[in-house]
Amino acid sequence: MPKKKQIVPGSIFVRKGTTKLTIKYRGRQYPTGIEDTVAGRKVVEEMLKQMHYNFINFNQLPTENISIYSCFEQFLAEHCKDLSERTKTSYKKSFKKITSENYIISESKISADIQKFVTAPKNLSPESVTTYLVNYSIFLNFCVFKKWLNNVPEILHIERKNNKRKEKKKPVETFEKEEYDMLIAYFMKKDREVALLLLLLWHTGGRIGETIRLKWSQIDMKNRRIVYSNKTNRNEDDYIPISSVVETILNELKKTPASKITNDIKKDIYTPDNVFSWRSATAEQPIRLWINAAMKELGIEKKGRSFHSVRRTYATNLFDKNVSIVDVKDLMRHKDIKTTLEHYKAKKAQRLEAIVEANVVNSETAPILHL
Repeated sequence: MPKKKQIVPGSIFVRKGTTKLTIKYRGRQYPTGIEDTVAGRKVVEEMLKQMHYNFINFNQLPTENISIYSCFEQFLAEHCKDLSERTKTSYKKSFKKITSENYIISESKISADIQKFVTAPKNLSPESVTTYLVNYSIFLNFCVFKKWLNNVPEILHIERKNNKRKEKKKPVETFEKEEYDMLIAYFMKKDREVALLLLLLWHTGGRIGETIRLKWSQIDMKNRRIVYSNKTNRNEDDYIPISSVVETILNELKKTPASKITNDIKKDIYTPDNVFSWRSATAEQPIRLWINAAMKELGIEKKGRSFHSVRRTYATNLFDKNVSIVDVKDLMRHKDIKTTLEHYKAKKAQRLEAIVEANVVNSETAPILHL
């Protein structure tokens, strides 16, 4: 039988003395921490493919000289035009923290700024540093798309990874179905449009911002998918499949009157293409306050949960049904499968801890602890 042709350059192997898979790409080795199994091989093959695609997609030449301040102004005008003021402020703060001065944009100067930022003494938590680096990477990806940069500097990826190790691991907070049913029933009486928003989030795993901004022109019923632009590669689109339940929710939204909280949200000119009646830049906060108040009234403990917890619940439900990590990555539209793996590992650790606590620590056969 002929050997299967390799699609991308690079190789996958097991380092001597271990059972873990390692990637070799462009002369460098990247330990994955993933066991050498059939499923593990598929995951690591996807990681190798993603590394190669990231490399070739960013291998473009700049077409003009432009200052980094001008780049950021255009980033705010184009990329951030529909985002909330809170998000825009976060981007501005990150840019100001990392960018030392105005200069003609270049990878070397940006790399120097990043190096200075991560090494200089600062009173910031690892979580805050990660936020600044993530925001800055989104800005730099925009610069690559505009062809002002060849590539996102490698130091940014390295420092994000290094800083991630310093962060205190937080539990993955999700919603129980019973809790969510109570919220849906509550808003079906109070504000039907909010209830339908919550249902759409549960059944698609969508991000809150992109869901509030959803347009009917993104709904492709012929191919049964909701289409989203790919932030990394603007020549490609991401999508969520339209299930029978999602189709029902969308049909209900077409005949649902504008939300009762619309008057509390300053709007731009509304267009018939909007799926929801809110302006995305200002809708998230008042809706969040409504939901927090509803949880308190219904006796549902907050536990630090937010809209993003619904997205995590979606991923958790997929893992609980033994959906493969590669398929979960595609359904969650993660750029990097490592993001999917982080969620899986965190939930696995919590699950194992709960099993030990229930079946070993609190078991009737456990010896009495004499201290």
